[in-house]
Amino acid sequence: LFLSDAQTAGSGAVGFCDPETQTIGVVNSQANDALQDTFLHEVLHAICHVMGLRETEKEENFVDAWWQDCAR
Repeated sequence: LFLSDAQTAGSGAVGFCDPETQTIGVVNSQANDALQDTFLHEVLHAICHVMGLRETEKEENFVDAWWQDCAR
C-alpha cells in the first residue's frame, strides 16, 4: 500500500505494518532506496508479529538492528 505524505502527516512515520489487516504501507514520496529500506523494515515487523513478539520499544530496537544487518 502506498501512502501520501498527507496520510502520515504529523506522525513522523514513513511506513507501517498492521498485522490485523495484514497490511504494510509505505510513504511513496521517499527516494527509491529509502522506500526499499522502509518496506524491509515493515516486513521485519510482520515477521516479529508472526513470531509472537509484541510491539514494544524492545521489539522496535530488535527490528532496527535486524534491518541494519539485512541492509548491508
